[in-house]
Amino acid sequence: MSLIHSPNMTSTIAGFRKQTWISIVICGLLLATYVATRDRYQQAGQEPLILATVSTDEISEIEVKGAQNIDFKKVDSQWRVVQEGKTLPSDSGGIEEALSNLLSLNPGRLISRRTEKHADYEVDKEKGRHITLKNGTQVVRDIILGSRSKSGGTYIRMQGSDKVYVAEGQLGNVFSKSANEYRQKKLNIDFGEIYSIKASSFELSQSGESLDMKPFGQTQAIQLDDDKIRTFIDNLKNVRAKTFVQKSDIEATKKLSDIKLVNKDNKERTLKFYQQGDKYFALVEPFAYDYGFELAKHEMEKVNKFYHDFEDLHLIKNKEATRIEISGNAQPLVLEKSESGWNISDTTKIPAGYDLDLSRAVNLAKDILNLEATKNNWDVNKYGQVIEKIRLTIGDEVVKFGALIQDDDELNDHRIAVVESRGKMYAIPSYKMGIVTKPFDRLKKVAPPPQGMGGMQGLQGLPPELQQQLMKAMQQQGM
Repeated sequence: MSLIHSPNMTSTIAGFRKQTWISIVICGLLLATYVATRDRYQQAGQEPLILATVSTDEISEIEVKGAQNIDFKKVDSQWRVVQEGKTLPSDSGGIEEALSNLLSLNPGRLISRRTEKHADYEVDKEKGRHITLKNGTQVVRDIILGSRSKSGGTYIRMQGSDKVYVAEGQLGNVFSKSANEYRQKKLNIDFGEIYSIKASSFELSQSGESLDMKPFGQTQAIQLDDDKIRTFIDNLKNVRAKTFVQKSDIEATKKLSDIKLVNKDNKERTLKFYQQGDKYFALVEPFAYDYGFELAKHEMEKVNKFYHDFEDLHLIKNKEATRIEISGNAQPLVLEKSESGWNISDTTKIPAGYDLDLSRAVNLAKDILNLEATKNNWDVNKYGQVIEKIRLTIGDEVVKFGALIQDDDELNDHRIAVVESRGKMYAIPSYKMGIVTKPFDRLKKVAPPPQGMGGMQGLQGLPPELQQQLMKAMQQQGM
């Protein structure tokens, strides 16, 4: 019998062929699995992207292309927004912050080398935010920011490369806003300290801590509140616009008033205010640009002030008082000040059911001494004789509180207050009266929040007043 035709040899060859085919199939499966999952192998941190260290001082120009196309240029160490060929003042702080975040990013791990995956990660030409950083004409960094990853990072790709990485942190807001959002909206940028102010009804000058305000015309002199004046000056320094409006469009609206400012270098600036319906506008002169500003109503109210707006409306002038007495139709209380601070007098009868925290007496006394009205000396005869409901006695100052005013368009839900020593009548908002009508409620012990409530997050859902009381208790206990 021939060896070649041996049944055993035939069986051996068939087995070898079978094993060979099985090996080929297994290798093919392994190769297919690798190709299909190679992105996951690359997630292990292979091929890290090394970026040279660059400081913000080395960047002189920023180009952003994508949903928003913006150019920034540094002029005299200050960033400017380039818009329609014009170099406009910008909020340099916001640009520096975004630039710093971009330069300090950690590229993280490699995700993909495949061009067809760029659209999925939004690092393609259509969806990506392409940011080019330059130092003069030299490109320092050319990067494309994509979508947010599931791990909380941001997909990135360097221009000219197919490789996609996950950068640590969220870069979704880096240079993502419109050009107007980066422009300077402060009206008094680069003006310095204000030395004098001339408005429609008063003139104000300041030198260090000294303030001097004089009314124009026959306006009766009033006692001024220095805190209100300083707040007004600060508001003028920092008044911000909502957006930008062409100068010619603003000049077509109704003129309200002017405020002329002079700084310590004797440089002058005039703010001109306008109104059209419920919109408010401002022009700055001198100004190197042909646009003005639209102001929100609350910003306009901060700076559109008249002489009497600065009147001191505090009921109590004696801030050094050592005794406070509340009597009448209220919880009777006497507070006395000693070297150790404010305390409840021994003569005070504490109502039943009150567990007091005497350390809170100092805050109660402070609030009483700082009671402030919203208005004074209106038509006294309109309300006739004030029937005293509550009496507040502080040294030689006596305040009589009358009934609540109802159904009055201007003073609804206020309480009349008469300061006898000055012969003046005031209107106090009813929400401020709790410290006089129910002073012991302000002295109650406040239980700390249960353990594990998680600070302020655990107070959500509670009434606002209770939240404030609990937060104070937590602060006092160092929680």
